[in-house]
Amino acid sequence: MLPWEDLPEALKVSNFHQVAYAENILKTAGLGLRRITDSGKPWVGMEELLDKAGLERLAEMEHGRWNVERLLLGWRWAEAKDVGRKLSPYLVPWDRLRLKSGNMT
Repeated sequence: MLPWEDLPEALKVSNFHQVAYAENILKTAGLGLRRITDSGKPWVGMEELLDKAGLERLAEMEHGRWNVERLLLGWRWAEAKDVGRKLSPYLVPWDRLRLKSGNMT
């Protein structure tokens, strides 16, 4: 984790793309974005709006977006992560990522 000004340009662009696409992903669950008008009002947690399956569907969609972004930037799958060589073990379909991380239920 680095302050924004210390992030490499590629990660700044990646963060921008994630935020820019978030509204599209939320719309698939009937959700959206709105301007904060009362900064003192507590935020609604996603767990209050969606069940576990709904949250997982949004996570799967974001992982798919992330995969496409990385592949377009020349990243390839490998057993071990190597940022300099653009290699990542996470460039896999969602179900394989869940198995890899031990989160399969």
